[in-house]
Amino acid sequence: MNPSSLADEKADLRKRCYAGRMAIDADEAEAAAKAVGERVGALVDVDDRVVVSAYWPLEGELDPRPALLALLARGATAALPRVVGDGRPLDFHAWQPDDRLVEGRFRVMEPTPDAARVSPSVLLVPLLAFDRQCRRLGHGKGYYDRTLQDLKVNDPAVLPEPAVLAVGVAFAAQEVGRVPTDEFDQTLDMVITEQTVHRPA
Repeated sequence: MNPSSLADEKADLRKRCYAGRMAIDADEAEAAAKAVGERVGALVDVDDRVVVSAYWPLEGELDPRPALLALLARGATAALPRVVGDGRPLDFHAWQPDDRLVEGRFRVMEPTPDAARVSPSVLLVPLLAFDRQCRRLGHGKGYYDRTLQDLKVNDPAVLPEPAVLAVGVAFAAQEVGRVPTDEFDQTLDMVITEQTVHRPA
């Protein structure tokens, strides 16, 4: 597939998946977030050496905070990302539930720049769509693809392989038959929904 055809296919899928995600009922979304949080808590091993980063949810995104708080209660350090520039990986800063956040790019709430920098070993990753091979469709800016590539190449292992565990958290309704990808797109290690857990075959 040529680059322009791939970009068009991704753009069309983003439009359809964004509309589908926004149509999810608020009560259903809350219940799904709780169920995903319980699954994450049961599947992801943590201790006081592990740093888990989530994201502050935009409207319509599955809320990862129940999952993050469950792992925080088990001893992990919690973190949130900051966007520091186009074409650059995300920075990660330690976070506690009462910490002040500021509005960053794309109206995403982020830690303040002076919050302690950390290196995550588990990432709870947002997405617009996923498939059963744990390929992910994001919003198209490439921040998580660059971040995962950078962490998996450069970060010392904190957990058993993989060194950085990338966990997509999503509504089951966000599954599609195939996510179009190129060589820059990073596959997730698993995707957890309110219904099941997917891992690449």
